[in-house]
Formats: sequence, C-alpha cells, structure tokens
Amino acid sequence: MENILCAEVVCSGVTDKEIRAFLKNYLPDYKIPRIIKFVSEIATTATGKKSRV
Repeated sequence: MENILCAEVVCSGVTDKEIRAFLKNYLPDYKIPRIIKFVSEIATTATGKKSRV
C-alpha cells in the first residue's frame, strides 16, 4: 500500500495548481503533495508542535 502525501496550506489567493507548478521547479514529482488542503491556521498541540490529527 502506498502513502499519499498531503499538505495543509495557510494562504489565500492561490490555487492548488499554482502551488504544484511552483513546487515542480524545486521538488521531484514523488515529493509534491497529491492533496492540498487550504486552512485558516495550522493546528498545534499544547506544546506548540504541529498536530498530526
């Protein structure tokens, strides 16, 4: 079973296609997220680390 790379992005005014096109210049294809989720803020734990929920 393969893993699917996902990304949470805090940004407005850009599309997931624009983000993928930008990343294509810097990353190999297998490192570009297949799912890009736009959020208002990144969830963190009580200690300030990114929540992995």
